[in-house]
Amino acid sequence: MKKLIVYTDLDGTLLDHHDYSFEPVLPVMDRLKALDAKVMAVTSKTVAELEAMDLPFPAPSPSITENGMVRIDFEGRCYVAQHYEDIIAFIENLPSQYRQYFIGFNDMSVAEVVQHTGLEEAAAMLAKKRIGSEPFLWQGDETALVALRDLAQSSGFRITQGGRFYHLMGQGDKGEAIKEMSKDYASLYKEHHIVSVALGDGPNDAQMLGVVDYGVKIPNSSGHDFEVLNPAGSVINAPEAGPRGWAAAMSDLLDQLELQL
Repeated sequence: MKKLIVYTDLDGTLLDHHDYSFEPVLPVMDRLKALDAKVMAVTSKTVAELEAMDLPFPAPSPSITENGMVRIDFEGRCYVAQHYEDIIAFIENLPSQYRQYFIGFNDMSVAEVVQHTGLEEAAAMLAKKRIGSEPFLWQGDETALVALRDLAQSSGFRITQGGRFYHLMGQGDKGEAIKEMSKDYASLYKEHHIVSVALGDGPNDAQMLGVVDYGVKIPNSSGHDFEVLNPAGSVINAPEAGPRGWAAAMSDLLDQLELQL
């Protein structure tokens, strides 16, 4: 017997890019509930942000947050790839030629986070409640950034680029976190074969789409495409962006899988 688990990115994927609505996915969520499938968020948001959100499935337990750096398992236990205190200590001890150009969320007031992100004040406060990663603005040149990347790597950290912000974090990514979560899920259902699905709309979702049985690429609002390298399973292109594309792709996939589940 098979058991379905669905990992989904939020902004621009499950949630509409403009109004954050998820209404189009609700009929598919009903089908997933009928199949006793597990749906969970995989997001760059913090646990605090996730707790405050209205989602069509339980959160934040289980969930994967801060781009894979924080994982809350099915029993509510929290695993952190690299603790925030260690990340801040690394930043504070950077040589001045790097530190002077590094402006992280920890350096910013709530008002400054609002200014740089466009978030409302309450949301900015939640975004500052980091556990395992630090978004930052870089005001130096590319040469210094490359040197900082090398220094971070040699110290057990890594730097990724999101939209406007870079992110300093531990080793790992959304894909590695999903592998661990899927192992946990399989241990809970030892008599079942786990079928995994992931949906995402951006380059930072590529790893997670590549480690599941079915990776669903949601077109992003910017029109930028990305490649899923060496996928372990099938890669599916959703027909449109946001929750409508999510619903259409998942509905088609369930039509294919339902007799097996």
